[in-house]
Amino acid sequence: MNKLVLPQHDRQDTKKRKSYLDKQRKLYEYVYKLGGNIARLKLPEYLEKKQPTYLKLINLLRAFVLWWPKRVPFSFEFFFKSVVRWTTLVPLVLLAWLKMLIKGFPFPEFQDYFLYSFYPYPFKRFLHNFDDDVYLGLQRVAGVNPTLIEGLTPKNPLRETFQAQEIVKFLTPKSYEEALQDSRLYVTDYSVLKKLADNPGLVDGETKYCTTPIALYYRQDSGLLKPLAIQLYAEKPTSSENPVFTPANGNHWLMARAYAQSADANLQDTWTHAVFLHFVMEGIILGTYRNLAYNHPLYALLYSHTEITLLLNNLFPYFDPPPTALTRLFAADQYTTVAFVGQAMEKYNFREQMFFEDIKRRKVDDPNLFYPYRDDGQLVWDTIYEFVDEYIRLYYKSEQDVLEDIELQAWADEIGSSFKINGFPTQFTTIKDLVEIIANIIFLVSAKHNCINYSQFEYHTFMPNNPFAIYEPPITDLNKPIFKENLIKLLSPNKLTTLIQTYLFYLTGFKINRLGDYPLEKFDDQAKEVIQKFQLKLKIISKEIERRNRDRDFPYPHMDPANIPNSITA
Repeated sequence: MNKLVLPQHDRQDTKKRKSYLDKQRKLYEYVYKLGGNIARLKLPEYLEKKQPTYLKLINLLRAFVLWWPKRVPFSFEFFFKSVVRWTTLVPLVLLAWLKMLIKGFPFPEFQDYFLYSFYPYPFKRFLHNFDDDVYLGLQRVAGVNPTLIEGLTPKNPLRETFQAQEIVKFLTPKSYEEALQDSRLYVTDYSVLKKLADNPGLVDGETKYCTTPIALYYRQDSGLLKPLAIQLYAEKPTSSENPVFTPANGNHWLMARAYAQSADANLQDTWTHAVFLHFVMEGIILGTYRNLAYNHPLYALLYSHTEITLLLNNLFPYFDPPPTALTRLFAADQYTTVAFVGQAMEKYNFREQMFFEDIKRRKVDDPNLFYPYRDDGQLVWDTIYEFVDEYIRLYYKSEQDVLEDIELQAWADEIGSSFKINGFPTQFTTIKDLVEIIANIIFLVSAKHNCINYSQFEYHTFMPNNPFAIYEPPITDLNKPIFKENLIKLLSPNKLTTLIQTYLFYLTGFKINRLGDYPLEKFDDQAKEVIQKFQLKLKIISKEIERRNRDRDFPYPHMDPANIPNSITA
């Protein structure tokens, strides 16, 4: 057992701590990547340089043997489950290609695009009814990107050119003003995708298309969201070239839905998932390893929430330049996608991503809204916060302890200043601020990442629901008929379908560790007691969420602590 102690109280080991941190800073050097906005682990030169595939594989093996073991402890569980998953993929991919040969490609039916239909799928009624607007609304509150939707208020209405007054009056029992007053109107706005829309990509000579849609939703008495309207270009005024589509427009509506869902897929995978979780946490992990000594109470607490993440982020660096095969999946050209990822840090704010701040900022706190991410998330957040508060107060008895902790202050300064993570404090002055930041770190790497990543198997692997790119320009003339064949042509005309589903099948196929798992031998007796209390509370709220899901028409398993990993491991 390490004796956990703050540096100002560790008079005997001051030199030892300093020597340890000097070595750590050499082991965990960093560089700025993706437009110079994101701090990443500095890899050996032989991994970074452009080289033939065979040499790349040799150097990867070299790094696994000589370089990575010094920085990321070997995890047999991760290695075993990862290998098993990749092994499982081989026959699945072969069967998928066989299906393409037999049925022909592109497929004649939407359901054919779920290539692994013989594999257990958790949400089959969605698969056969994906074009039902119930599921479009559901995905805003329980899908792969449940933190984008925002509430409208009388002080924050839609712009007049959207024609929201007529749409709400026509499609709901309320007037626009009444709906605003009752907190019934919500939007998803994808105008940040303009850079992608302006720089379309090409795959095998086929142009990919992306728009910047805005979608309007209405909260029904049941709590479920009813989609009311979609406009494909949020930044442009309404016109014959930029109409507002509604469910009354038949197949034109289904086309608009496809563009809106494609926008959501691009934003989710680049910003919400890659940057706001993986890359932000890489900076926090580097700051932790470089500034907190092995016997610092915060290092002991956070270490279990860093497992595998550095290796994972750099083993699959598909957003690092030069662009890789996987960046071809997205709507824009590859270099634009990489630049777009880099720009995300300019928009990111760590404090705004705090669970309760995020809910408040987006104006989605109306209890009448069916929002399982929020409702179950509140249970998980409160439990994590109480645990962190109790743990931290074991070692920080006063604000003075916070101020005098030189390792903590160096940690904050490097992450908030050097690593350019906006909203992360560059100095701590109160216990309350420290508790909030640590609780947010744990919530992001565990609960939020679980919701964002593992729901992809349900929604992203079925391409007609969430196409990463559209391969036909939008038909904005409402008088021009759209047939089923036109809708199928929106989807990828090549074998990229296999790549997308294979990639997501791997990413969502296994988990290691579980929220609340800590190596108790690393903690002193008082900390062990707090951890065991936390583990018990997690079991209690897990049962509560199980009960809620039994009563729900649409269960939401991703906030159940029994399903949540302790760190970003996929």
